[in-house]
Amino acid sequence: MLFAERALMFSPSQFLLAPLSRELGGLIFQWRNSPRIRQAMLNDDAIAPEEHAKWLARVLHDDTVRYRVLFLDQVHVGLVNFTGISPQRKCCNWGFYLGEPGLPKGTGTALVYYGLNYAFAELPFVREIIGAALCSNLPSIALHKRLGFIETGVREVTRSGGAEPMVSFTLSRDVWTEVQHSIAKQLFEEAY
Repeated sequence: MLFAERALMFSPSQFLLAPLSRELGGLIFQWRNSPRIRQAMLNDDAIAPEEHAKWLARVLHDDTVRYRVLFLDQVHVGLVNFTGISPQRKCCNWGFYLGEPGLPKGTGTALVYYGLNYAFAELPFVREIIGAALCSNLPSIALHKRLGFIETGVREVTRSGGAEPMVSFTLSRDVWTEVQHSIAKQLFEEAY
């Protein structure tokens, strides 16, 4: 994936956050099975095509999840998801990854910015978003903190290579409201 040289600022018109569709299933399968993405996932096993097809059929019709694909200049670049959506608990879990390598600096921030805006706008009962990152995934931990997430604990998880520590985070709607503008300014300074 080659993107032309560009300034570090984006225009909001360059981005579109769209629902995951059956047509994008093959692309998501490729992304999710790439070693670059698997190494940061809780389940780092390769996924079989049949398993992916069952997962895709389920999430396209499951009211407790939302999967969205970010497009940059009409090219799909990443996935953000919200799972365990619960009006009773007033929260959901989230995850994200950039599928394409070699993207312009700031694309990951754009992915999570649009994802969080989507969740808090389209899921008005959600008061808190819960995240997690392997302790070895320092870029994800730093990004969570920059977005206003608060660290809530560390626990061990079992992966194919054995036990690994994972840090948990939460982000409240109120905190996102406070930091949202500063993240937008970093991404789209010329628009502000």
